[in-house]
Amino acid sequence: MKSAVVEEGKAGLVTVNGEDDVLLENALKLLYDEGFRMEMGENSKILMLEAFFSVETAIGKILGFFWRK
Repeated sequence: MKSAVVEEGKAGLVTVNGEDDVLLENALKLLYDEGFRMEMGENSKILMLEAFFSVETAIGKILGFFWRK
């Protein structure tokens, strides 16, 4: 689930445990492609803002607080 969010949001690279060749490829892409690295960083900021600071998230937290009581 989390990997799908990261991939769909173009906010990072996912490597499955044990796929060392993919890990190396991802690390080298981030190391040598500054534009790609910057894009991933900006997209991850947007993803985190939406996940934690959107109006929908705030409403859910507020309603969750009152529903627990």
